[in-house]
Formats: sequence, C-alpha cells, structure tokens
Amino acid sequence: MLWNTCSTLNILTIVALCITKSCFVESKKYMRCELSKELVERYQISKTFLSNYFLNDDISDDVECAKRIFEQKGFQYWNGWSTYCRNQQNLPNLSVACNINTVTPLSRLFLL
Repeated sequence: MLWNTCSTLNILTIVALCITKSCFVESKKYMRCELSKELVERYQISKTFLSNYFLNDDISDDVECAKRIFEQKGFQYWNGWSTYCRNQQNLPNLSVACNINTVTPLSRLFLL
C-alpha cells in the first residue's frame, strides 16, 4: 500500500513538473534608454510622449490604443489618459537623456 502511494505521488510530481516546464513566461528588462529607442523605432511613438507611463507590462496593446486615440483627436480628449497616464511628475526628457533625436522608426528605414 505504501509503495502504491509513493508511486502515485512520484507520477503526480513528474506530471506537475512537465506541465510547469511547458508553461513558461518570457520577460525582458529594459533599461530606460533601450525602451525609449524601441518605442520610437518599433511602435512609432512620438518622442514627445515617452516620459508618460504605461499601465501594465504589455506595451503593445497600450501603444496601439494610444496611437488610435491620438490620431483621431489628440490626447486632450481622452479622459483616461488625462486621469491615469498623463505625466504628473517631472520625469526626464528622454529625447535628450537617451539621445533619441537621431532615432528613426524602423518602418521609415525600409520604405522604398
């Protein structure tokens, strides 16, 4: 009886480890300037808005939403941005601090 219990626990442990191994999480820790450059190059974010916060770690949905709203009427009409995202602190001007005035969005680099 004890042997069956140990075998069952071992099998369950192995199955749990296999499931855990198959569900992995990917992350990247950005340095301040590295993220700024990626936002300009990859997501074509205006350099003016780089000192504002994003609400979670997934920036792709934030970028698309913000670009869509900004293209329509600008951020002043977006109450959520004014309430939760607008820079209320004196954050550094990342265009100057990261020297990204020379950075070009990737999509513009490949236009023929």
